[in-house]
Amino acid sequence: MRKNDTRLEQAPNVTPEQLRAIRAEYGQSLAQFGVTLRRTLKPNVGTGFSREYVRQLEVGKKPITGKLARAALILGAMIDGVDEVWARARPVEVLAMNDIAGALVTGEARRCALAGCRIEFVPNSPSQKYHARACRSEDYKRKKERKR
Repeated sequence: MRKNDTRLEQAPNVTPEQLRAIRAEYGQSLAQFGVTLRRTLKPNVGTGFSREYVRQLEVGKKPITGKLARAALILGAMIDGVDEVWARARPVEVLAMNDIAGALVTGEARRCALAGCRIEFVPNSPSQKYHARACRSEDYKRKKERKR
């Protein structure tokens, strides 16, 4: 979630026993599973969570945070044969202009570039900065007036 975001997301519950079971299913050591967990959260990261941290999670001495629980659920779904893309997807409420029932939206939402516009949208292309032509036109007018 973004800073100052008012949307609430229910943190999934994962118990230490479930975390141990997922690690056992993967057949990994504590250190290897630390890397797997970290890379599930951030695929391009080089290092993993420490062996000791994973052990403390598994015995209940450290809390399993929402992000770690989400990573564990992704790994668990993949054990069950769910494709990684679908395992990483989560249901959200979306307002759509077209029928997208059951569609997987893979883009990341961004804020409209017009100052004062609070709409977040998934761009059609990487260069799209405004959610609507009206915002693009308004921003153009504002910039033109500032130059005078």
